[in-house]
Amino acid sequence: MMKNRFFIFLFLTMVLSFPCCTHYADSRLVRADSLMNTHPDSAYAILKSIKPASLQDKEGKAYYALLYTQAQYKNYDSIRFDSLINIAVNYFSDNHDREKYTRSLLYKGAAFSDMGNKLDAMYYYKCAEANADSKDYELKGQINIRMAELYREMEVEDNMDMEKFKEALRYYEKAGDKKFQIVCLNSIGSIYRGFQIDSAYKYLFHALQLSREIGDSSNIFINISSISRAYWADSLFSKSKDLAVFAIKNGSKYLPDQNCYYDACTSYAELGKADSALFYFKQIKAENSVEDLISRELALMEIEKAKKNYRSSLDHLLKFVNAYNLISHNPVRNQLLISEKQYDKQKNELSQIKLQKEKLILFFCAFLFIIVLLAWILKYRQRQKDYINLIGLMQSEANESKEYLSIQLEKDSQLKVAVEQLIENVKYLTNASYQYSDVPAAFMECFRKRVKLTRFQDNMLNNLKLILDTNYNNIITRLSAEYPILSNDELDFISLICYGFSFAAITVCMGYSNPNYVNNKKIRIAKKMQLKQPLRQYLNNLMEESISNNRL
Repeated sequence: MMKNRFFIFLFLTMVLSFPCCTHYADSRLVRADSLMNTHPDSAYAILKSIKPASLQDKEGKAYYALLYTQAQYKNYDSIRFDSLINIAVNYFSDNHDREKYTRSLLYKGAAFSDMGNKLDAMYYYKCAEANADSKDYELKGQINIRMAELYREMEVEDNMDMEKFKEALRYYEKAGDKKFQIVCLNSIGSIYRGFQIDSAYKYLFHALQLSREIGDSSNIFINISSISRAYWADSLFSKSKDLAVFAIKNGSKYLPDQNCYYDACTSYAELGKADSALFYFKQIKAENSVEDLISRELALMEIEKAKKNYRSSLDHLLKFVNAYNLISHNPVRNQLLISEKQYDKQKNELSQIKLQKEKLILFFCAFLFIIVLLAWILKYRQRQKDYINLIGLMQSEANESKEYLSIQLEKDSQLKVAVEQLIENVKYLTNASYQYSDVPAAFMECFRKRVKLTRFQDNMLNNLKLILDTNYNNIITRLSAEYPILSNDELDFISLICYGFSFAAITVCMGYSNPNYVNNKKIRIAKKMQLKQPLRQYLNNLMEESISNNRL
């Protein structure tokens, strides 16, 4: 029966777990995810070929929403709405897939950043940071890079962008990702360029070295461009010009912006070569941004100064200052820092509340442990007291029990063997009570082992009941008929009481190991029979009545 239940349980477990075991993510989505970091354009092409309606389950749709938003961002395809990424955030919000939920929060932040909502972008970046697995170095690095770029884009004070880039660099070093280490090193070096040129060189040359180690042509020329800017900031215009021109001639297709053209232009201007400066300036394509306006006005100022047109140079300087002020007075930029600090404050407050709850739980557990310990000590002491009482009872009943059993031995020859064994066991336990009187627990161990081995067999107890019925007008049969609620074990117990067995003798006969069980059982049987007097007295009266009836 037990074996059948086991196989039924095993079958149900397999059936219930079958859906989980047979669920597989769409292979197209898995393929797109695997290409996302190395070939985001290929991942985007795969995702564009997938019709969302073809994805049957909610998890597949959520996974698609996450990957599509991620591909948009990585391929510089501007995100205009957050409705798609919300599908992923909502589905994975129960954290059944922690990595995907963290990524969903990250790219919801990226979506808000693209939509121009920088404060909400920072909020979701912080949520992603708080939720990320501490061992997922790659994802932690991505989150910190996103926050750093947001700070850099808004030109937040206190070099918060550099701190985030450094944090990201630490994670990418742990992950062994040299490609993103280069990005972080280049960014940190570019920030240092404005106020600590030696540190700028350190980070930028390290980035160039890593780029050459992995043979990344794109990053090689990007870092050459950044070093050219550092030379310009250090007034080493000839070096700046040489690197800028080298990058333009040999790696223009790898350059993400027009900084090398501006550096070549302004360096030539600072060296007094206005014609060469104009040559590179004319190759610059005008862009509709404040940053480009600043660079253009600075370049024109330097060109006019090289031509000795100081009035025109001053005009461009004033335009440069006005354009710079448009960025410096942007009210949003320092709100980012405030937003992050508010998030951190809320997180700390929640941590404090959690800590208080944990302390309360710990206090409650300690209190409960003390209560349980006290209860155990009291129970242990009571048990020791019971053991001592049993020892005393064994010793006090020793002579009485031996004398009575000897009489029974002469009286009932049918029980001769059993009574002789009983006398021997009671004698053994009485001796043990003296031997272990100072060690109650040791006596109880001896007591339990003995009664377990010497319990009366059922046939012996049945013979005992038969003898009682014969000698006392069917006393046991009458009790069984009058009180059908009594079990066979209880009738055996009653038989031993009728025979006048002592506490110790009944304990040994029945094989009880609990020293209080005989007294407790007497009380329970009396209640069961609804007696108004003690069980032994009731049985004695019943036996005397049977003897009287026999005489009549």
